[in-house]
Amino acid sequence: MLRRLWSAAVGAQLLEQLRLDASARTVVLHGDFNPCNVLSSKRQPWLAIDAKPMVGDAAYDPVPVMGQVGELYGLRDADDVLLRRHQLFADVVELASDRIVAWAVARLVEAALWHLVAASTSRPRRACASPLG
Repeated sequence: MLRRLWSAAVGAQLLEQLRLDASARTVVLHGDFNPCNVLSSKRQPWLAIDAKPMVGDAAYDPVPVMGQVGELYGLRDADDVLLRRHQLFADVVELASDRIVAWAVARLVEAALWHLVAASTSRPRRACASPLG
């Protein structure tokens, strides 16, 4: 339990630090950048669809696609694979890989906290409609 609280505190601290960092390159973000929203295209090699546009730190958006490409859970070196992906992506888009990794940690903790709050406040759902007949 103490480890979870420490991780949550580190993630919350990272979120605050990253949000307030004036040195970040601010861009228009996709907002839902994951493998299902990147398509092969004839007019361009790749096409990003289903954007949820917002303005923010350029290092924020690549996080979901890094962990959702391929199957990582069975790999012994999953951490190394993720770090290599982050470095490769960072090199291509000219960002600091440690900043992308920091956003990854912060966003994972944010998502975990969101799920904890949602689970503790959820109420049983009612059926919206009853079956015919």
